[in-house]
Amino acid sequence: MSAKLLGFAAVAEIMDHERFAMVIRAELETVRNLLGSNMIVISGANTKLELIFLRTCIEFRVPTIVLLKNIDPLLDEENSKLRHSLLSVSLATYLLPSSTPANSILEWADALLCTCGDHEDEMLMDALALGIPTRKLHSINLSANWTLIPQPAHSPRHGFPTRRELLEFLDRRFHH
Repeated sequence: MSAKLLGFAAVAEIMDHERFAMVIRAELETVRNLLGSNMIVISGANTKLELIFLRTCIEFRVPTIVLLKNIDPLLDEENSKLRHSLLSVSLATYLLPSSTPANSILEWADALLCTCGDHEDEMLMDALALGIPTRKLHSINLSANWTLIPQPAHSPRHGFPTRRELLEFLDRRFHH
Protein backbone atom coordinates (compact mmCIF):
# COMPACT_ATOMS: atom_id res chain seq x y z
CA MET A 1 0.00 0.00 0.00
CA SER A 2 1.33 3.43 -0.95
CA ALA A 3 2.14 6.02 1.66
CA LYS A 4 -0.27 8.93 2.01
CA LEU A 5 1.18 12.36 2.74
CA LEU A 6 -0.26 14.64 5.41
CA GLY A 7 0.87 18.22 4.95
CA PHE A 8 1.11 20.62 7.88
CA ALA A 9 1.02 24.40 7.70
CA ALA A 10 1.03 26.94 10.51
CA VAL A 11 -1.03 29.65 8.85
CA ALA A 12 -2.08 31.30 12.15
CA GLU A 13 -0.02 31.49 15.35
CA ILE A 14 -1.19 29.68 18.46
CA MET A 15 0.15 31.10 21.71
CA ASP A 16 -0.63 28.15 24.03
CA HIS A 17 2.07 25.78 22.78
CA GLU A 18 1.45 23.14 25.45
CA ARG A 19 -2.24 22.89 24.60
CA PHE A 20 -1.39 22.92 20.90
CA ALA A 21 0.88 19.89 21.39
CA MET A 22 -1.92 17.99 23.17
CA VAL A 23 -4.43 18.81 20.43
CA ILE A 24 -1.96 17.81 17.71
CA ARG A 25 -1.59 14.35 19.27
CA ALA A 26 -5.33 13.78 18.93
CA GLU A 27 -5.39 15.25 15.43
CA LEU A 28 -2.57 12.95 14.28
CA GLU A 29 -4.52 9.94 15.52
CA THR A 30 -7.66 11.13 13.75
CA VAL A 31 -5.88 11.67 10.45
CA ARG A 32 -3.84 8.46 10.66
CA ASN A 33 -7.10 6.53 11.13
CA LEU A 34 -8.33 8.04 7.87
CA LEU A 35 -5.13 7.95 5.79
CA GLY A 36 -3.78 4.66 7.13
CA SER A 37 -0.73 3.49 9.02
CA ASN A 38 1.56 4.31 6.06
CA MET A 39 0.97 8.02 6.57
CA ILE A 40 4.00 10.32 6.22
CA VAL A 41 4.01 13.96 7.30
CA ILE A 42 5.41 16.70 5.08
CA SER A 43 6.09 20.02 6.80
CA GLY A 44 8.40 22.97 7.15
CA ALA A 45 10.56 23.48 10.26
CA ASN A 46 11.00 27.23 10.49
CA THR A 47 8.45 28.18 13.16
CA LYS A 48 7.83 27.14 16.74
CA LEU A 49 4.49 25.54 15.76
CA GLU A 50 6.14 23.52 13.00
CA LEU A 51 8.77 22.30 15.47
CA ILE A 52 6.11 21.32 18.03
CA PHE A 53 4.21 19.51 15.30
CA LEU A 54 7.30 17.63 14.07
CA ARG A 55 8.30 16.68 17.62
CA THR A 56 4.81 15.25 18.18
CA CYS A 57 5.07 13.28 14.93
CA ILE A 58 8.39 11.80 16.03
CA GLU A 59 6.93 10.91 19.45
CA PHE A 60 4.05 9.12 17.65
CA ARG A 61 6.48 7.42 15.27
CA VAL A 62 4.99 9.13 12.23
CA PRO A 63 7.72 9.49 9.58
CA THR A 64 8.46 13.05 8.50
CA ILE A 65 9.71 14.79 5.38
CA VAL A 66 10.88 18.34 6.02
CA LEU A 67 10.92 21.09 3.40
CA LEU A 68 13.08 24.15 4.07
CA LYS A 69 13.42 27.36 2.14
CA ASN A 70 16.68 28.09 3.93
CA ILE A 71 18.81 26.23 6.43
CA ASP A 72 19.30 29.09 8.88
CA PRO A 73 15.95 30.52 9.97
CA LEU A 74 15.58 33.08 12.70
CA LEU A 75 15.18 30.67 15.63
CA ASP A 76 16.57 31.13 19.11
CA GLU A 77 19.29 28.76 20.30
CA GLU A 78 16.91 26.33 22.06
CA ASN A 79 14.65 26.03 19.01
CA SER A 80 17.65 25.73 16.68
CA LYS A 81 18.85 22.74 18.73
CA LEU A 82 15.37 21.21 18.65
CA ARG A 83 15.21 21.75 14.90
CA HIS A 84 18.60 20.10 14.39
CA SER A 85 17.48 17.13 16.49
CA LEU A 86 14.19 16.76 14.59
CA LEU A 87 15.91 17.00 11.21
CA SER A 88 18.35 14.28 12.23
CA VAL A 89 15.50 11.76 12.67
CA SER A 90 13.33 12.75 9.71
CA LEU A 91 13.06 10.50 6.66
CA ALA A 92 14.39 13.31 4.50
CA THR A 93 15.07 17.03 4.53
CA TYR A 94 15.00 19.07 1.35
CA LEU A 95 16.16 22.61 0.70
CA LEU A 96 13.80 24.24 -1.75
CA PRO A 97 15.48 26.23 -4.48
CA SER A 98 12.80 28.85 -5.07
CA SER A 99 9.31 27.85 -4.03
CA THR A 100 8.02 28.27 -0.52
CA PRO A 101 7.53 25.17 1.65
CA ALA A 102 3.77 25.87 1.69
CA ASN A 103 3.52 25.62 -2.11
CA SER A 104 5.53 22.40 -2.16
CA ILE A 105 3.44 20.92 0.64
CA LEU A 106 0.28 21.51 -1.42
CA GLU A 107 1.96 19.95 -4.44
CA TRP A 108 2.38 16.65 -2.58
CA ALA A 109 -0.20 16.44 0.23
CA ASP A 110 -3.07 13.97 0.19
CA ALA A 111 -4.55 15.86 3.14
CA LEU A 112 -3.62 19.04 4.98
CA LEU A 113 -3.68 19.92 8.66
CA CYS A 114 -3.31 23.62 9.31
CA THR A 115 -3.73 26.22 12.01
CA CYS A 116 -6.22 28.89 10.94
CA GLY A 117 -7.46 32.24 12.10
CA ASP A 118 -10.89 33.75 11.52
CA HIS A 119 -10.14 34.63 7.91
CA GLU A 120 -9.43 32.22 5.10
CA ASP A 121 -5.83 32.16 4.02
CA GLU A 122 -4.57 31.90 0.45
CA MET A 123 -3.08 28.50 1.24
CA LEU A 124 -6.47 27.21 2.39
CA MET A 125 -8.11 28.54 -0.73
CA ASP A 126 -5.43 26.84 -2.86
CA ALA A 127 -5.94 23.55 -0.98
CA LEU A 128 -9.69 23.75 -1.60
CA ALA A 129 -9.15 24.55 -5.28
CA LEU A 130 -6.87 21.50 -5.59
CA GLY A 131 -9.41 19.29 -3.81
CA ILE A 132 -7.07 18.57 -0.91
CA PRO A 133 -9.02 17.60 2.20
CA THR A 134 -8.04 20.09 4.88
CA ARG A 135 -8.40 19.78 8.64
CA LYS A 136 -8.60 23.35 9.92
CA LEU A 137 -7.38 23.79 13.50
CA HIS A 138 -8.80 27.10 14.71
CA SER A 139 -6.19 29.22 16.50
CA ILE A 140 -8.50 30.61 19.20
CA ASN A 141 -10.31 27.55 20.58
CA LEU A 142 -8.23 24.78 18.91
CA SER A 143 -11.35 23.10 17.56
CA ALA A 144 -10.93 21.30 14.25
CA ASN A 145 -13.10 20.56 11.25
CA TRP A 146 -12.68 19.17 7.74
CA THR A 147 -13.28 21.17 4.58
CA LEU A 148 -13.50 17.81 2.74
CA ILE A 149 -13.17 14.34 4.25
CA PRO A 150 -10.15 12.33 2.98
CA GLN A 151 -11.03 9.30 0.91
CA PRO A 152 -8.66 6.52 2.01
CA ALA A 153 -9.44 4.42 -1.07
CA HIS A 154 -8.09 7.12 -3.41
CA SER A 155 -4.58 6.66 -4.72
CA PRO A 156 -1.95 9.01 -3.27
CA ARG A 157 -1.46 12.23 -5.21
CA HIS A 158 2.28 11.53 -5.60
CA GLY A 159 1.56 8.41 -7.67
CA PHE A 160 4.47 6.29 -6.42
CA PRO A 161 3.70 2.71 -5.33
CA THR A 162 6.24 2.68 -2.47
CA ARG A 163 7.75 5.10 0.01
CA ARG A 164 11.18 4.27 -1.34
CA GLU A 165 10.26 5.30 -4.89
CA LEU A 166 8.71 8.53 -3.60
CA LEU A 167 11.87 9.42 -1.66
CA GLU A 168 14.13 8.53 -4.59
CA PHE A 169 12.11 10.85 -6.81
CA LEU A 170 12.23 13.66 -4.23
CA ASP A 171 15.98 13.14 -3.84
CA ARG A 172 16.43 13.61 -7.58
CA ARG A 173 14.03 16.53 -7.77
CA PHE A 174 15.60 18.46 -4.91
CA HIS A 175 19.18 17.26 -5.60
CA HIS A 176 19.54 15.60 -2.20
